[in-house]
Amino acid sequence: MKVAGPALKKSGHGSVINISSIFGTSGGFGSNPGYHASKGGVRTLTKNAALRWAQEGVRVNSVHPGFVETPFVKDLKGTPQDKWIIDNTPMGRYAQPEEVAAGIAFLASDDSTYVTGLELYIDGGFIAK
Repeated sequence: MKVAGPALKKSGHGSVINISSIFGTSGGFGSNPGYHASKGGVRTLTKNAALRWAQEGVRVNSVHPGFVETPFVKDLKGTPQDKWIIDNTPMGRYAQPEEVAAGIAFLASDDSTYVTGLELYIDGGFIAK
C-alpha cells in the first residue's frame, strides 16, 4: 500500500484488497498469537487506510477467508480437527478457492465503487456464531 498508494490516488479510482483471515477477528484455537495479531493488524490497517484515502478515490477493503480447501489443509482430511472445522462451520464444508476469488473480484470491480472499509467474511458463517 505504501508503494502503490501514490499511483492509486493519482488514478482517482483505485482499489486495495487486503487479505486477512477469520482469525484476524477471533482468537482461533488459542495458538499462533503472531498470526492472529498480524491478521488483526491487517484488519485495522485496512479500516484506517479506507478512512484516509476515501476522499482521494481509493477504496480499501479486506477479505477474511475461513477454512479453504487448499493443499495446506489436505493433511487434515479425516482428522478430529477436520471434523471440528466442518462441525463448527454453519455451511458444513470448506470454502473453495474460487469462492474466495469471487469475493475479491467483486471488490476489485466497478460493482463495488461505493464500498470501502468493508470486512468481507467468506467463511461459511463461521464468524456469525
